[in-house]
Amino acid sequence: MKRRWIGGLLVLAFRLFAFGDTQTFVRMKAEVVVQGTVVQLSDLLTANAPRAIRDASSGIELGSAPKVGTIRVLDREQILTRLASVPWLCSQLMIPERVTIESRGWPVTKTKVRDALSAFMDARGLAGIAESHLEIPAIAASIPDPDLRVVGIHRSLQEQAFQAHMRCFTRDACGDFLVNVTLPDGHLPLFHLRVPENDAQPALLVRKGEHASLALSGSNMKISMPVVCLESGALNQRVHVLDKRNQKVYFAEVLGKHLVHASL
Repeated sequence: MKRRWIGGLLVLAFRLFAFGDTQTFVRMKAEVVVQGTVVQLSDLLTANAPRAIRDASSGIELGSAPKVGTIRVLDREQILTRLASVPWLCSQLMIPERVTIESRGWPVTKTKVRDALSAFMDARGLAGIAESHLEIPAIAASIPDPDLRVVGIHRSLQEQAFQAHMRCFTRDACGDFLVNVTLPDGHLPLFHLRVPENDAQPALLVRKGEHASLALSGSNMKISMPVVCLESGALNQRVHVLDKRNQKVYFAEVLGKHLVHASL
């Protein structure tokens, strides 16, 4: 805390010495949403920041972006360290005590889901996906407009409905998710749809004793922390996980490979 206080005074002293009390500073945002894999200083600027400041900031990296759906927090001292080589730029900026960075990624579109399902059905001599009703969860990917694949299906009690287990072709681009599909009237009964042998049982995405990332969300906040799984689980199942640092156990939902979520 003392180092941050001293660092802030040094920056303020430099500004007053260089520009007097008439200098107009560019205020940086305390909460930022990014897309992509790297956070740049320009991501923290407001829309009305001067062009020269924005151009200079675009080449300064502040580190890796957080995983989609999680946050990362940078304090002022970390940002000042990145600006050490450009003191003139540092003197122009009002840097918050802490900056919260969220990565939302790009949405997985219904068009891509329908295309992947159509390819899956066509390969099995079935049609009708174009007219089917799809219920798609809100899924974000780390790359724009990713291609998808169907890795399995889960039958429903209704002959004309099933769940499709899907993921991005680029494995790390998004987590696994389920799509509810209701086929149109007159479509062939679902028992004609062949289930791949390796999808007869849901694939385990977290395993007992292995590490995972826990995404915790509450009112106006999201955090991510490493945990140890106390149980194995497949997509959408709930398992107990342990935060070893605080010896606290959470009951979390499995969202993807080594990824679970719980609410605060």
